[in-house]
Amino acid sequence: MVEREEASCESCGDLVVAALVQHGSYFTRCTACREEGPATSWLALSQHLSGKVKAVAVGAVFETLEVVAQGEVRQVAHAISQAAGEGKLIRLFQELTGV
Repeated sequence: MVEREEASCESCGDLVVAALVQHGSYFTRCTACREEGPATSWLALSQHLSGKVKAVAVGAVFETLEVVAQGEVRQVAHAISQAAGEGKLIRLFQELTGV
């Protein structure tokens, strides 16, 4: 459920779809046309994710503002929730190991 290269936008076909968390919601947004996918609860979803992520607070055009958390999803979910609850737009990246 975090950003992966094989995801593509249903509206424009662009290959870069950002996985985002803000104000307690998890959703996707195309970086080209800005079309959003359906939202779900970050709190509920984070309990079922595994693996490592890098969570980055981003600006309006997805520029990196700060790294919020990095590590196992279940260990950093609270830090992501806190930053997103403050209104920050958090972009999630899956950390690949052994590549």
